[in-house]
Amino acid sequence: GRTGSLVVAELLDADYQVRALVHSEKSKKKLLEAYPKLSAENIVVADIQNKSSLKGVFAGCTAAVVATSAVPKLKAWSLLPFLLKKLIGKNGKLRFSWK
Repeated sequence: GRTGSLVVAELLDADYQVRALVHSEKSKKKLLEAYPKLSAENIVVADIQNKSSLKGVFAGCTAAVVATSAVPKLKAWSLLPFLLKKLIGKNGKLRFSWK
């Protein structure tokens, strides 16, 4: 993502050896195009929510920078009670799950 790309740029500019973890081949391609100093072997496609896809990803690393973010997704069923409470002047809460 944007934050991770900025971190990669700063680390490469400071002459660190970087291994990047991305969630898709499309993201890998974008990173390779943006940062020629970064080799394809040092960009790993994995799912951070799947332990088995992360096996060995951090082997040999001395540090890690985590630049993930949770994306809220509205639970649709919470919208109606929220709006009804607002209509009668009460406070309600929308409910979210996180991706």
